[in-house]
Amino acid sequence: MIKLLSFLLLVAAVQSDDLDKLLEEIFDPTSTTDTKSAQNQSETTYIENAPCKLSDGREGRCVPYYRCSSTGNGDLDGNLCSYYIDVCCPEDKTIPKPAKRETQQEGCGWSSPIGVDLPTQGVAQFGEFPWRVVFLKIESLNNEDPESPKISVYAGTGTLIHPSIVLVAAHLILTGKTWRIRAGEWDTQSAKETYPFQERDVASFETHPNYDKDRKLNDIALVFLAKPFDLAPNVQVACLPPKNFHQKDGSRCFGTGWGKELNNGFRRYTTLPKKVELPVIGHDKCKERLGSMSELDSSFMCAGENGTESCSNHGISGLSCPFELQTNRYVEVGITAKGDGCDEESTPVVFVNVSAVREWIDDKVSAKGYDSKTYTY
Repeated sequence: MIKLLSFLLLVAAVQSDDLDKLLEEIFDPTSTTDTKSAQNQSETTYIENAPCKLSDGREGRCVPYYRCSSTGNGDLDGNLCSYYIDVCCPEDKTIPKPAKRETQQEGCGWSSPIGVDLPTQGVAQFGEFPWRVVFLKIESLNNEDPESPKISVYAGTGTLIHPSIVLVAAHLILTGKTWRIRAGEWDTQSAKETYPFQERDVASFETHPNYDKDRKLNDIALVFLAKPFDLAPNVQVACLPPKNFHQKDGSRCFGTGWGKELNNGFRRYTTLPKKVELPVIGHDKCKERLGSMSELDSSFMCAGENGTESCSNHGISGLSCPFELQTNRYVEVGITAKGDGCDEESTPVVFVNVSAVREWIDDKVSAKGYDSKTYTY
């Protein structure tokens, strides 16, 4: 509600001929001047588990839709719930909110397969992939007014590999901009999650020296933060594969991240992170499926399968594959480089092969005085 209210405050204040474009691009607008007042107002208007009445006259409670086991997830008719994902749920169908889970595994790459909160069908659970972070561009509503409120514009999704370091696709980075990283995010229009998100300013970038913008070769960059994140159940670091590592063809991996998806013929940003199962495809087979016009050198890897509409993967930032001998542990084998043929079925998603650039990552991390052991298993 805090985020949604801040969004509405800013929309009311915007004086622009390109409002539709702004609304499409804003991931989580926050005003430097309005945030505190928005929080105060939100605290007074939202009541957790507020009583409500269903359309058939029965009494119910306002709970998030995923905490209602009733057919259809509650009754929206005549629903007086104040929060946009809440539904009026019958008392006997309301699922209790679980206690916080404080236990954490040692080391990188540990997933919480049912999340650190209640499961939500069809998306990555809250805290399920706690290394996935949001890459935000900070802009003014009015570039000609230095006192203009600031907004956070979604730029992409990254991978936390150290409390102070994020791995992103190099094509996301624009020079001369102010950047921020958000970790522990889930619902982009809510601040009701069990654990809060954290934000850190970006101090510097390191882009791969052989990055080719046109051909998307070595499309990888390291983001160094001004202050490290505090590790928490919803904020953890990913494991990276060793140099020359080969993920087995057919491995059932997951692509996750926020981004646009088709919705009634329009492309809109999702408010919850997507989770798409993508089997790894061998290099030769991938090249064949992409066609003779597509260049695919050894720095790339692919995942996807026939029948998967590739636009559902738009906005995915990384490919997490499970460890063979350890349950609920993953290694980040790929960072999204390009998605050729977005509107065609069975087109693979192309990733930067992280193992191919592992040596460069280690060199840059060490040069900055950080320890590569955080993402080594």
